[in-house]
Amino acid sequence: MTKKHYGSIMIPEDPPAKPSLLAIGILLFIVPPISTVVGLYLGYKRLKNEMGRKRFKLYRRYANAIGDRSEVSLRGLAASMGMPLNNVLSDIQGMIDEGFMGPEAYIDHSHMILYLTPNVVETQFAERKSEPVVNVYITPEDRAATVAAAQAAQARRTVVPEPKRAQPEARKAPEPVKSTADPGNFEAKLREIRALNDAIKDPEVSERIDRIGELTASIFRVVQEKPEHTEEVRKFMNYYLPTTLKLLKSYSLMEQQSYQGENIQASRKRIEDVLDTLVRGFEQQQDRLFRTEAIDVEADISVLETMMASDGLVTPQGGLRAGGGRS
Repeated sequence: MTKKHYGSIMIPEDPPAKPSLLAIGILLFIVPPISTVVGLYLGYKRLKNEMGRKRFKLYRRYANAIGDRSEVSLRGLAASMGMPLNNVLSDIQGMIDEGFMGPEAYIDHSHMILYLTPNVVETQFAERKSEPVVNVYITPEDRAATVAAAQAAQARRTVVPEPKRAQPEARKAPEPVKSTADPGNFEAKLREIRALNDAIKDPEVSERIDRIGELTASIFRVVQEKPEHTEEVRKFMNYYLPTTLKLLKSYSLMEQQSYQGENIQASRKRIEDVLDTLVRGFEQQQDRLFRTEAIDVEADISVLETMMASDGLVTPQGGLRAGGGRS
């Protein structure tokens, strides 16, 4: 049976026509009784063939709607095809199970997204690697404005504050919804990484997984201490880390097979190569969490040096005044 490409999707052409209904009817009524059994069998094959044609026709509609996209919202796909979401989910899963969408296709049920491209992780991290490094520079005007704001704040602190007014009793805040930054979620991911690392025997792969685990734990600690960074790691938690775990699970399963065939060896080599890309991507994710801190540190040091110089504690070049007095 030949297959036709629809972007990254391959759908078989319609199966060949089976015996016509007229031929089956003639066989049933002219040559009984043996022909009855044969006729019923041919009728069953005819019915099955017609069902297959309808199924492939529906699959081709999906393939035309998806096109060359690597990420497809199943809710949007259901709306565009005028079908219930549950039906679309069942049909797409059937196409994946039958191998029409490639070996790496899968559905993210939490966000109802179909992923088709196998090397999307490497592509995303390669794009992030090429981004320019942000150099922090404070102009003299910004420095003067920052110093003035700091001096004004210091002067306000010397003013006697007004007596506090009685505040109405605050309402009890609702229980927070469990988010991506939940410590339990972090620990579960780390335990899964360690368990996969214990199961994988290859020492070089295990070393890279160790590094991925260290970077993941570091990112988790930063988010726990500073929850304002939670939004920055949402894509990391919802896509990059789950995809990494999926690849490691596949590698562990293939490594355990007694016969290492051509497909297994090629897939293992592909995962081994992308692990270096994942390590670089995780390192960049960790470093980005400190971008704001780098700007704050530079501003704080600049204000500190300027105020110490203005109070006569140090020279403009940073040296100490003799005896600590003013010039």
